[in-house]
This record gives sequence, C-alpha cells and structure tokens, in this order.
Amino acid sequence: MQTVAENGHRNSKMGRVRLKFRWSTLWLLAAAIISAIEIFAASGRSQHAPDIQSLALDTQDTTEKCVAEISVGEMDKDSVLVLGNLGENIDGEVQIVLTAVASNSVASNLQPIPAPTNGDLLTATRANSNHQSRFDWGESTSVAPNKPLLFSDVEKDCPDETRHYFLQTEIRSLSLGEHSLIDCRLAGQTSQVKIFVDQRLKSDDRLAALIQAIAVAAESELAVIVQDLAGPVRDMDLDQHLAIVITPEIARLGNGRTPVEGLTRPADFVPGVDRPLGNNSDVIFLSSSLEPGDHLRAVLAHEWCHAAVFSRSSGPDTVRGIDEDWLNEAIAHVVEHRASGSATNLSHRIRSFLARPHQSPLIVRDYSHPDYWRHDGCRGAGYLFVDWCLNRSGDRLLKQLIDGPSVSAETISATMETPFSDLFREWTVTLGRRLAEASQEQARDQLPICTEWELEATSPQTLALRLGGTCAGYVRIHCPAGTRWQISAAVRGNDEVQSTLIPVRPTSSHR
Repeated sequence: MQTVAENGHRNSKMGRVRLKFRWSTLWLLAAAIISAIEIFAASGRSQHAPDIQSLALDTQDTTEKCVAEISVGEMDKDSVLVLGNLGENIDGEVQIVLTAVASNSVASNLQPIPAPTNGDLLTATRANSNHQSRFDWGESTSVAPNKPLLFSDVEKDCPDETRHYFLQTEIRSLSLGEHSLIDCRLAGQTSQVKIFVDQRLKSDDRLAALIQAIAVAAESELAVIVQDLAGPVRDMDLDQHLAIVITPEIARLGNGRTPVEGLTRPADFVPGVDRPLGNNSDVIFLSSSLEPGDHLRAVLAHEWCHAAVFSRSSGPDTVRGIDEDWLNEAIAHVVEHRASGSATNLSHRIRSFLARPHQSPLIVRDYSHPDYWRHDGCRGAGYLFVDWCLNRSGDRLLKQLIDGPSVSAETISATMETPFSDLFREWTVTLGRRLAEASQEQARDQLPICTEWELEATSPQTLALRLGGTCAGYVRIHCPAGTRWQISAAVRGNDEVQSTLIPVRPTSSHR
C-alpha cells in the first residue's frame, strides 16, 4: 500500500471539476516522495506506519456552509477509514459524504451532500452492535487494611462531634437557594479519614456495614495508590483528616435520570469562599445507597482523586489557568481503576463510547452542559484517551498534569511535546488499527462501532455520515478483489477533519 503523507489544506467549491487522473498520479507521486522523507524521519515510531494513508481535511472558512473537497487516498484492498473531527463545539457537527470511484472511471466523484435525518452514521450496518461487553480488566482487588482502625465498633466508640455542610441540589446552578444544609454526626474515624453521617439516616446494621467498609478502604492500599498517583489532599479545615459525608442528599442531583453516588466540589477547596457556595473543608460526599464491595471502593477512589486534584488547583499560593472538566473526570477514572482494581464505575462508560464514538465528544469543557453532564460516552472517551497517553508517556504524566499550569488539553500537549491534533489522530487511529487487525473470532465488543461499506463494480458510490466535535467515526470499506479505488470526501462544516486510511491486514477476515 502506498503511503500518502500530510500535505496541507486543500479547499475548493462543490462544483469544481475533479482533477484528471494524470494530475492525480503526479500529485500522488509527489506526496509519496514527501511521505518517504517523513517516514524516514519518524522511523521506529510505528511498525505499521508505512501502511497508513493520512490526510487532514481542513474546512475552516468564514462561510457558515463551507464545503471542502479532498482526496482521502487510494486503496486496492479492504481498509478501515478513521475520520476525526477536531472541532470543539459540542453542539455542532460536520456532514461528510465519502465517494469511491474505480480508478479507471471518469465519472465525477462528488455528489450533493444530503441532509442526514439523525446523528447516527448513515447506512448503519453495524459491525458489533449486538454484543455484550467482555472487557477483561483482571480480577478486582480486595486489599486488607495495613493499619488498625481506631475504633473497633466505629459508631459506638466514636467521639461526639457534629458538623454542618452545604450541598447544592442543582449541579448547574450556584444560586444560594439551590443549596441544602446537611447536619451530620461523626460516625467513624481512622488515621486517614473522618466519616460523618447525615442525621436523617437511621442507625442500623446496613449503615454500620457501610461505615466499616469505608473505614477499611481508607486504610488499605487504595488510599496509598490514590495519593501516590494524584498527591495528598490539602487539609482545609486543619483537622488532619479527609472528611467523608454519607448522605442521601446527593441523589437529588441526578434529577431522577442517573443516580449520583459520589461528589467532590472544587469550591470546598478554595479558601475564603463563603457558605453555602463553599464549605472551607476537605470533604467528599458519598451516597447512602452505596453497598460495601468493589463498587464502593471505585467510587471512593474516584472522589478521593478529585479532592487531591482540587487541592493542587486552589492552593493559597497557586496561580493557575482554568481546569477542564472532561480531563478532571478522565484522570479520576484512571486513578479509580488503578487504585480499586474495579471497573464497576467504568466499563458501562467505555461500552457507551464504543457504541457511539461519533456522538461521544472527547473534549467537553463544561460538564454542566445539560446534555453532557455525566454523559457515559464522553466519560468513556476521556478515560481511554488519558489511559492511552499514560501508556505512551508513563504515569509521571498524571503528576505533571495535576501540578501543571492547568488540567487541560494544552497542558497535555505541552507535557507530551506533541500538538493535540496529532495526539487526537494517533489515539483514534489506535482504535481504528484494532478494527483493521481484528478477525471474526475476536471480541468485537472491545472495538468501536463502525459502518460497513461494500463497494461494488459500479462507480461512483457514496456514503454519508455526520460527526460531532472531537468525535471519531469508523468505516470499514470492503474492496472487491482485483479492483483499485480512489476515495474522496466532501465536508460541510467549519471544523478541521482528519482522515486516516488503514489497510486491513491479510490475516484478518471480516466477511
């Protein structure tokens, strides 16, 4: 397979006549020479790199209905096409029409862009939509405490201490009226944490078991790993303990849609923020509906990580930029999984992303957006992206992000010394390569969903799709034996779109 390298931005109007084949040949030859130089410079970076055709489809324009035309590449075997939208407008999308023209055809390769009726990839013959998840995360770890609890019977022997915390009842509002007061009593204490219980909760065996499970987890390797990865939590209230509040109140934040099981508020770690907007306390809130077990450990690790990150972000002498919600959540999910060994709070989010990658934005700077607050697909995308970055750069990247000028895409790019556009492409191509290398016998539930495009002897053929901001779409193109095809795209929208054509390995079977 010939390699076609990045060759800059090529925009034109929809009615422009397709370049004649001889000019295409000259252009491809020139691009191949440039590509050879780039591959030589980047040798060793990827053993499959010479097989991948990669172009940026740049549709940046001042007109609202900009249409760009570009040649994606040439193929003579089954291939996986990865399309990535670098635009960050989560309410916007690009419309793309792919055209396949047999190399000996002189027909026009561009058709009018239709108006898709929904956000799904059109011609939705899905490769893996009916499979149950079989993620292999390994066995969940249950680590015994390495320090004795201070109380053998946590509630009976607990000192008489009460506290009052405020918690907003509407996550998207900071108005004073959207907060409720939680009166709570100290119900357990270890060397690491103080566990407070909402006074409205009845003391019973179930609550006692939950308190004990939290206390055990707080003295286990879970706490050690969280603090090793994310750093210590700043002691806001000077009591030398992290406060954990068990309350049914946070369930109201889900608006009856999805239950909120844990919450940590950045404002609680900002000195001088008056109540009820801030509690001036290092505190995390856990739902009273949680049960002892792996899921509790995962949620606790997730919120503990948030507390550590917010501690770095709002220190008294800290001057930082704005932290991005999507990356804060992604980091917490990574730490949660590594500290708890459990995927109970994560696997359904990864499944959601893989089922709808074209509608699961990676970057959502404001997670209070009504359509994307606690969006499973976005959370899954964020986790997979940060985990991929750590596999490439090592766990030191976490500390560099948390201690850097901001928890943001810009900090990731600076730390990894790679433009974000390149990181986005490499991550989406990693998933696309798995599609290209997968056989029918392999578990498709671990792959992003894709559209199957069966090319026939007739030419040209078109496929239409829509792609959200910082989303990726995957198309597996089936090429009849003995044929060669030119693949092009017409893109409507003002965002920059990446395309990468990956040949299917001969050992794979998709028919």
